[in-house]
Amino acid sequence: MATEDFEMGDAHHSDYRPDGDCDECGSCEGSFWSCGCSFSAKSHANDSCGNTVISCALAVCAETVVIDRLSNSISVINILEAISVESFPIVLPRVFCLFELTRDNEDPLQLPGLVTFRLGETELVRAPYEVDFQGTLRTRSVMNIQGLVISGPGLLRASVDVNGSVLGHWDMPCESRPAQIALPLLENPHDGG
Repeated sequence: MATEDFEMGDAHHSDYRPDGDCDECGSCEGSFWSCGCSFSAKSHANDSCGNTVISCALAVCAETVVIDRLSNSISVINILEAISVESFPIVLPRVFCLFELTRDNEDPLQLPGLVTFRLGETELVRAPYEVDFQGTLRTRSVMNIQGLVISGPGLLRASVDVNGSVLGHWDMPCESRPAQIALPLLENPHDGG
């Protein structure tokens, strides 16, 4: 099977792999391609049968995502690379997901979308939404999840699904760490003070 390469920042990835055969004809290389990159999962629906092609160019979760009103530029603050806590369960007060999606000229402007959070095999959040390209070839989907409960250690994955295909994901390993006890500093009575 053929592989494709793409550049993302300074990292080069060539580990695309097909995830199944085309539902239309059964002979296409795959219904979508998925990169194993931990920063973003870039993938797209197969178009060899004339199916809709929507790509996920970026997937990331953070504590805050800000879109500037004047310039429409986006800032991602405090990226959630891993979650390391002393004990479970925990509640993440807010988690922002940013998914950048692209389409071809022939593709529809609006499609059904779905964002899911899973801890291992357990689904924590299922949030349907409408992907709307608003006449452009690129759109950003920003979702704010408030009060996400993490019950134990494992791999927390946020995924975006468009038109029935998972296009991108962001992985956050959740692990426990030993408790750290901070002792108060006491004045030394022998300092003459």
